[in-house]
Amino acid sequence: VSGRVPLTWKGGQEILFGEGLLKADAPGKLQLSPELLAMDNPSVAMVSGILADYQFSELSIALGPDGKG
Repeated sequence: VSGRVPLTWKGGQEILFGEGLLKADAPGKLQLSPELLAMDNPSVAMVSGILADYQFSELSIALGPDGKG
């Protein structure tokens, strides 16, 4: 994966993501342990299930200002 995503730590549990882009250089797999995300939200639970073993041939993630991307 190559690219840049600026992070600002505001202290405590607040982290802000700046405008950036991440792009996979080759096919691959994302694996995110479900224990890392709060499961009390159905949408978060769905994303967690997808990212538990997500295989891709191409991947690009863009973030806009204030996390809007």
